[in-house]
Amino acid sequence: PPDRVVMTSAKYRVHGRALIDDKPDNIDRWQRKWKNELGILWHTEVTRNIKHPNRAYSWEEVVDRVGRHIRG
Repeated sequence: PPDRVVMTSAKYRVHGRALIDDKPDNIDRWQRKWKNELGILWHTEVTRNIKHPNRAYSWEEVVDRVGRHIRG
């Protein structure tokens, strides 16, 4: 729902159970602050050659990973 979406340039300041982004720096900075949560790098043509431990290629993959993370 639109009322559950947060738009900000300082993503690391916003706590959530997961952050999905296409910029590795945003994911890494957020993950350092929220160590127990899930940061996922969204795969794009721009990010295809960037090494990252947690990358998603589809929304189905995101839903699966976030679900597993929330369930523990």
